[in-house]
Formats: sequence, structure tokens, C-alpha cells
Amino acid sequence: MSSWDREEDRLYAEGLAEQRRDMARRHARVASALQAKLVARLQTLDASKLTPGDVARWLEVSTRVERLALGLPDSTTAHTGPDGGLIRAEVEQMTEQQRASGRSWPEAAARAGQAAPGRESDELAGDRHEDDDEEAAGGPEA
Repeated sequence: MSSWDREEDRLYAEGLAEQRRDMARRHARVASALQAKLVARLQTLDASKLTPGDVARWLEVSTRVERLALGLPDSTTAHTGPDGGLIRAEVEQMTEQQRASGRSWPEAAARAGQAAPGRESDELAGDRHEDDDEEAAGGPEA
């Protein structure tokens, strides 16, 4: 990549960052104005007139807003291996060429008990394919 291309990329990223800052300031102003109206409405709300569904919804919203205000996620998603345990990736043991080509991903995925995206299960089981033989013989991808 040329220095001109890098400078263009830097300027583009800088422009996007400024647009994000402007958007965040705008959203903060709108949220603040809306919160003021909501607080005024909450002060006049008769809680005895809320349905059980209303109470559940207000609880859900209020706890989500509180978590976000404290910098916590409002939900979590766990990713686990096939037995519910950890997912292991053995990327550090791959050469730069292997990481770039993605050719070692099926083997690493098989050791981790996972299917590799876009790979047939027989490849994971160790069945050799024509391009594997070519690579082993020092063919085009060597």
C-alpha cells in the first residue's frame, strides 16, 4: 500500500471518527431531553394503575438502563465448545502462511471438536483430497 493510500485511509477514518462523535453528542442531547420528560411523567404516574405486564416491562427497562449506565452489558452471550467447555484455538502454533491461507483451520477446528466453516466433515476426519496431495508434494500452495 502506498503512502498516499495510507494517508487517504487515515483521513477517511478521521472523518468517520468525527461523525461518530457528532452523532454521540446529538444522541446524548436527545436522550437528556427525553429523560426529563419521562421523569416528569413518572412523578405523576399512579403505580396502582399499572398492570402486572406494565410492572414487568418497567422493571426490565429500568434494570437494563441502570446496567448500561454503570458500564455493564445489558445481556451476555456465552460461546462454548461441543461439551459446554472452553473453545481452544491453536493459532499461535501456525506459521504466518498457514494463518493467511486458512489451510490449517480444519485441523485446529478438529482438535477443538468444532466444524470449520465451509469445510466438509470428511476433511476434518482426516480424509485427504486432491489439493491436499498437491500441497504435500510441494505444489502451488507450498
